[in-house]
Amino acid sequence: MQWCTHPNEIAAVALVQALPMEYSSFHSALLLLTNFDFKTVKDAFLQEQKNHQLHAADSALALKVSTPAKPSSQSVVCAFCNIKGHTEAQRREKGKERANAAQQENSASASASIQSAEFAGNASTHDYTNPHSPLLSDAGSDWIVDTGATCHMTPHHHRFNTYTPNCTPIQLANNQIIYSVGLGSVRFQPVINGKPGRLLEFERVLHVPDLRNNLLSVLYLTRAKSYIVTIQHDQIFFKRNGALLFTAAINSNNAASINGQVVPMTQCEVWQPHNLQQTKT
Repeated sequence: MQWCTHPNEIAAVALVQALPMEYSSFHSALLLLTNFDFKTVKDAFLQEQKNHQLHAADSALALKVSTPAKPSSQSVVCAFCNIKGHTEAQRREKGKERANAAQQENSASASASIQSAEFAGNASTHDYTNPHSPLLSDAGSDWIVDTGATCHMTPHHHRFNTYTPNCTPIQLANNQIIYSVGLGSVRFQPVINGKPGRLLEFERVLHVPDLRNNLLSVLYLTRAKSYIVTIQHDQIFFKRNGALLFTAAINSNNAASINGQVVPMTQCEVWQPHNLQQTKT
């Protein structure tokens, strides 16, 4: 191409130079034209643009044909249950998700049950199969002082003064879980230096039939009832607000039981008018 001097040729050159990179081949072909003016370049450009549009449309159509359409969820039928809307593989995957969710929920429930469980310290359950195991009526006469128990517990229903059904998990020292069946209060007549003391009412006592002994929770008394507990030689002293309310004797096995006895409801009804200094504890 010779040097352009005519205005049409100058305009044609400007049009060619303004073409984007995708028209590079077209740009080279234009420079080889013998009749190089604005009209010729313009007509050639319009034709090239049409060719580009047709090529793009053909490519899109080819892509659409080559890509298989996904079947409608309403048209597929499960080979397992013959129900429309899902495949057998989707059914299995959904089943796995539900099973995993149920397992996580059960694990969370079990963890929550253990976290909310009361503790029975070193208490053991009653062995009903052992002929040498003491009967509950014999074993339940003493209340054992337990520093590991988180609340008072007894296997005896008849010792309660007040009672409501209750189910609370209780974890033993060997990690065994047993359950309470009731909750209430028990009245106790302490004996101090051989004389009857102030009538007490132990609150928040769990009825746990599987336990072997009655348990008195030192933790509950000190934390919830502000008791001061001291040990001297073979005696344990339970004080509150400076007053000695009851004592416990430590035996040769280093086990301590409180001095006194449970007052059944029938006796409470008789004793109550004569003993107005009942203390809830």
